Amino acid sequence: FASYSSNPVENGSLSQRSVRSIFMDSQGGMWLGTYFGCLNYYHPIRNRFKNIRNIPYKNSLSDNVVSCIVEDKDKNLWFTTVGQGIFKYNTITNHLEQYEFKNANGLMASVLVDSENQIWAITNWGNSGLFKLNKAENKFETFPLSYESGKHDSNALVMLEDSEHTL
Repeated sequence: FASYSSNPVENGSLSQRSVRSIFMDSQGGMWLGTYFGCLNYYHPIRNRFKNIRNIPYKNSLSDNVVSCIVEDKDKNLWFTTVGQGIFKYNTITNHLEQYEFKNANGLMASVLVDSENQIWAITNWGNSGLFKLNKAENKFETFPLSYESGKHDSNALVMLEDSEHTL
């Protein structure tokens, strides 16, 4: 068991000590989403952190709060931010692609990759609801939620897929 801390003057340390999400990728690397410290990558062989953060006017994150991290079957990372929507990160090319959710003020709670490699997102801000990535058009579309009460309102912050492949 190892313990890591944030030291702003030490290169390769954790960027911020308030960690909001932790995800182990298919290569054994650890991704940590932080509160105002952006995204941190740690691989045990290197024994140090690489920080992926906002760099103005470059292909970078536009928000430094990362809440949820997942990986699709193509080895892309998907993560939510508080204020800038969802990002897709190609770990091979280091390219970031942003998906804005203006109706939700960019406040996305969670992203999920299902068993069919479909990308889903959920928010409880603004026009709350469930969204699915239309891969042919490369944009998220609203996936209607229906409730017995007739209201379209959600307080969901996370999604899971069960053994019958139901969200």
